[in-house]
Amino acid sequence: MPRIKQAAQEMLNDVILPFWMSLKDPVHGGFYGLVDFDLRVDKTAEKGCILNSRILDIYATRVYSPALHRQLVFFDQYYQSIIDLYSYGHDIESSWLIDWGCALLGDEALTARIAAIDSDLARSVYRHAYRGSSLLNECERGVDDTTRVWWVQAEAVLGFVNEYEKSGGQEYAAAAAQIWHYITDKLVDKRPGGEWFWSVDESSQPASRQPIVEPWKCPYHNGRMCMELIRRDPHVEV
Repeated sequence: MPRIKQAAQEMLNDVILPFWMSLKDPVHGGFYGLVDFDLRVDKTAEKGCILNSRILDIYATRVYSPALHRQLVFFDQYYQSIIDLYSYGHDIESSWLIDWGCALLGDEALTARIAAIDSDLARSVYRHAYRGSSLLNECERGVDDTTRVWWVQAEAVLGFVNEYEKSGGQEYAAAAAQIWHYITDKLVDKRPGGEWFWSVDESSQPASRQPIVEPWKCPYHNGRMCMELIRRDPHVEV
């Protein structure tokens, strides 16, 4: 029997990469956004940043808007933005996670290019969404959603730590520390056996009776936050 490393390499080379390479849009860039159960490709379906922001050239030239200092979120097949949505959580997550991905590639020119974009995202989120102790959720058509969502706060800690380590700006270290305190004071479910609430409202009360665990509420963001902070050991006092 093959070792799992070998099996994973075969899975990547034989199944995953060939499938996704077949979905490249050669005209407008990125990847087609919908394949149904019968493996029919819908070339007119929306394209989203969740898939395409992971592709660095598309991220830099289509998803990131230098005029708006943020990522665009949903697109038609021609990569025209179809919704005025500023997703603070996805931008602050991208600001550190894509930096990390570039570092793994070892391409200094690419890293410098992308790092400047990522810093622009972090600075813009700090200006628009940071409210002294926590991060707003998103802004649609100029209207802020003031819900404090669990994963947005987790990604904000890492995003601001990352920008502090890049720029030395003390405001980002302070923001990371304040959001950490907000998480421990307001989002952590202090009932016996609890973890984090899904979200709290502007007055820091649980915003609804949403499940503590469900398909979109798992330890992905907050667990990764803790492991990444342990790995980095940043000079941020809490």
